[in-house]
Amino acid sequence: MGAALAGAMASSRPNQVIKICLVDGTFGDIRKSNRINISGWFISSGPVKQLAEVIAKKRFYNYSKFKELLKSAYSQEPDSISVIGYLEPFKIKRSASAILEMSRSREIKNLTADSIHCPVLVIWGRKDTWIPLENGEKFIQKHPSFTFRIIETAGHCSMEINSKEFNSL
Repeated sequence: MGAALAGAMASSRPNQVIKICLVDGTFGDIRKSNRINISGWFISSGPVKQLAEVIAKKRFYNYSKFKELLKSAYSQEPDSISVIGYLEPFKIKRSASAILEMSRSREIKNLTADSIHCPVLVIWGRKDTWIPLENGEKFIQKHPSFTFRIIETAGHCSMEINSKEFNSL
């Protein structure tokens, strides 16, 4: 989601973007999936969207679920400040549906590397269980002008857990 947003910003506002850094994420052909497109359309339609909000709030928006989610993203146990920091924004009304709507935006769906005219750094955590390293490697094979770096001990959120190494890259 973040890589697609960064790419969309670089593509749509080339005079305002000097460089971008994608963290454990891709866009374009590597990302496309009919299942994601269909589920995004289905969930973001009228009553289904409202039902999805209610279910998400009751079932998923709680401390223990977010702790479990962050543990898988970090590839280590998260601290309580991180869990609360990620959970709080989801308590805002319609935050889940806003994320679904964002993924359906035309700029993100039609994004290609050819439309980005600035340097791109792609950083990947070798221990990422959310988006495997193979996805990053395929992405780089398609876009060899992008710089690719791997943080050996990182999961999906290397900018948080491995901040020194991440910032040095």
